[in-house]
Amino acid sequence: MSMTPCLRVRAAWHYADSNRDYIGQSTISFTFLCRSMKRVFYLFAVILATVFVATAQDRTITGTVTDRDGTALSGAVIQVKGTKTGTFSRNNGTYSIKAADGATLVFKLVGKKAREVSVGENNVINIVLENDDARQSEVVVTAIGLERSKKSLGYSTQELGGDQIVASRESNVVNSLASRVAGVQVNNSTGVPGASSYIRIRGSSSLTGDNQPLFVVDGIPIDNSQVASEGTTGSVAYSNRAMDIDPNSVESMTVLKGPAATALYGIRAAGGAIIITTKKGRASDGKVNISVDGSWAFDEVNKLPELQSKWSQGAGGRYAFSSGASRAWGALIDTLRFDGNSAYKWDRRGAIVGQSNPAAKQDQPVTAVNPADAFFRTGLTQNQTVTMSGGSQAATYLVSFSNLNSDGVVPNSSWAKKNLKVSSSSSVAKNVTASANINYVNSGGRRIQQGSNVSGVMLSLLRTPPTFDNANGYGQDAVTTPEAYRFPDGTQRTYRAGVGYDNPFWTVNENVFTDEVNRLFGNAQVDWSIT
Repeated sequence: MSMTPCLRVRAAWHYADSNRDYIGQSTISFTFLCRSMKRVFYLFAVILATVFVATAQDRTITGTVTDRDGTALSGAVIQVKGTKTGTFSRNNGTYSIKAADGATLVFKLVGKKAREVSVGENNVINIVLENDDARQSEVVVTAIGLERSKKSLGYSTQELGGDQIVASRESNVVNSLASRVAGVQVNNSTGVPGASSYIRIRGSSSLTGDNQPLFVVDGIPIDNSQVASEGTTGSVAYSNRAMDIDPNSVESMTVLKGPAATALYGIRAAGGAIIITTKKGRASDGKVNISVDGSWAFDEVNKLPELQSKWSQGAGGRYAFSSGASRAWGALIDTLRFDGNSAYKWDRRGAIVGQSNPAAKQDQPVTAVNPADAFFRTGLTQNQTVTMSGGSQAATYLVSFSNLNSDGVVPNSSWAKKNLKVSSSSSVAKNVTASANINYVNSGGRRIQQGSNVSGVMLSLLRTPPTFDNANGYGQDAVTTPEAYRFPDGTQRTYRAGVGYDNPFWTVNENVFTDEVNRLFGNAQVDWSIT
């Protein structure tokens, strides 16, 4: 039996103060079914008492925020710790906030040290914020390699420290900027070792030109282009030359954005500039400092396109294997069998026939093959670095050597890099210091065909029908078993009877592009301090 509501009760509190930054209001609404008016009034009294007690626990705290010289600070954030309640100080430094007894107020302002104060008996809390010397003395490296206070610059910069770069564990120093610097977009060209990365700052500045920023290492602009030789093995992932920079030797990276980079470096920096400062020796009272660093990383393919596994090679519901059979909409795979003919060269299990064919081996059903299962590997990247540094107040030095080796998820793909850096600095006269940096890089590897060409491994894998096994039953051993992809006469074994797209195991063994780059770059300078 339903009952009609006979009483609705609303309990509310409202607070308003012209000196506060906000007005708070809360409303509690209840609906009662009329059984006993006595119970209703008892419950109403309890609700009102609870609301009044809860409201009475909070009180208004006011005060002024100033610096140590007594100057009012506006825009300081005042927040009740652990809650979302907060406010700001006004132009005259005053503030007002509601807080409970025992709560903690947190005062923050950019360039000042944060303070926390507990709410006690006093309703007035005046706060003095001290300067944060660490933030105010923050320096960045400018275009010509000089250190300047960040707040004194007239253009936008953002800096990434050496520890952050090393922690990214990227072999390409460009990739360490991804998701760490606002307005910077980094795209990898592919997932194989040694592949280039494309970097862009604040979008495109040219419709036809290169939109990548200029790289400057220790004050010297360096070439970040890709060197490619087109030909039958031209469709591989080349390296951008910023990869020659050893991430372990970087002290800091400063990103210059907007017109400032163009004004400092000209049209070459129309897409911005990345200023890289490398590590140098420090005075250590004659002691020699040696550090050793190593890292190991494993790579696996985490996602691949889904392929159909129901229909065989062919078309119109009929299985076909020939140079012209490029489609995979033939017979249902579960209606096919192998004939067991060992003389059939295209498959070790024999030719594929229908289950009603007299030559069909009923105990050898044809099953769908995923061409990627036997192809990709677990990649391994390892990097070791040894650094020796030291010196005195008169002269310092640093010598570092790093060795990186990377084996990719694509079989036989690899890339290696060796970096040798020598840096020294010496005081040759009063207020005159001479310094030099030399970097030698040896890099290169085995690059595998990619993209939309007949040798592109991914295209070959995706086009292989589920009734043709590129590995010829050898599984992952196919990459080291020539019988899997090559006939004795030197021709290759493919799903279209030797024509069409290359067998991916043939590509990674017979159509490999190798490269080796030796590069030497550095700088020498003399600094004269006029005092």
